[in-house]
Amino acid sequence: MTSCDIETRVLDAAGLQDLRVTSVRQLHGGMVSRVELWGTDGSPPELVCKRSDTDEESEGLGRQARALSWMRAHTDFPMPDVHGLVTLAERPGKSYLLLERLAGHNLAEARLTRAGLDEVHRQMAEHLGRLHSRRGARYGSAVDGEQCDTWLAWFGPRLESNYRDASSRLSATARAAIRQLLGSLPSWLPESHAPTVVHGDLWHTNIIVDDTSGERPRITGYIDGGALFADVEYELAYLLVFGMVDQRFFDCYRELQPIREGFERRCLVYWLNTMLLHLWLFGVDYLDRTERLARQIAALA
Repeated sequence: MTSCDIETRVLDAAGLQDLRVTSVRQLHGGMVSRVELWGTDGSPPELVCKRSDTDEESEGLGRQARALSWMRAHTDFPMPDVHGLVTLAERPGKSYLLLERLAGHNLAEARLTRAGLDEVHRQMAEHLGRLHSRRGARYGSAVDGEQCDTWLAWFGPRLESNYRDASSRLSATARAAIRQLLGSLPSWLPESHAPTVVHGDLWHTNIIVDDTSGERPRITGYIDGGALFADVEYELAYLLVFGMVDQRFFDCYRELQPIREGFERRCLVYWLNTMLLHLWLFGVDYLDRTERLARQIAALA
């Protein structure tokens, strides 16, 4: 079966029988699955296609499709429409997720002035302020998996798992500090009892910006998110771990949502979780910062 045959089969299975693919270009930014931009001979003129090569990746695309559909149905947070998720019987492990093509570039590639970046941060604060006003009864995925009555029942096992996966790369001092943290998590992360809808993976390549209007850029949407009920600080801390936002964002966000006292201290735990995950997945480039965070947490214990 040629690549052209596959693309035609995928479009037909997704209910887009009137379209044919005229061009394929690989997109940058995908950390797991392969991402392509398909040009078509009709409407829509472009589609984003995320492709899996293994059963595990295929399951991930399925979760993403369900999460996107849930977010679009239950929130006004701007995310791409799902045109279809296709698995061809003769190609086990190969799945194709067809998504709406959002206008613009991801934030890492967008050409913004200082004033333009401030405007993006203002829009992010408005979008997230509205998203974070939606609450649920329990913590966890809105579409898949177990839900928990407390935040630590959901987050604690994930922090422990990330530590186990990354521990062989850590010093004995860092391992001891993290084990001490795991034994005292309730004192670090007191329960807020407010399960809140979050995107869950907000970083530069997951924010799409139309940068054609100079100092008035427009966020056209957010990609690759989950439909997760979490402690809202899980999301806010992630915005800071890689320098995604600055004080401009938080000034605007506080006009819509409060931020609890002690947030800066609790950020250290969430940042450590992120660094452990990246250390495990992507290697020793994340080791120094993971070690520093472990030392900071030990000093505050």
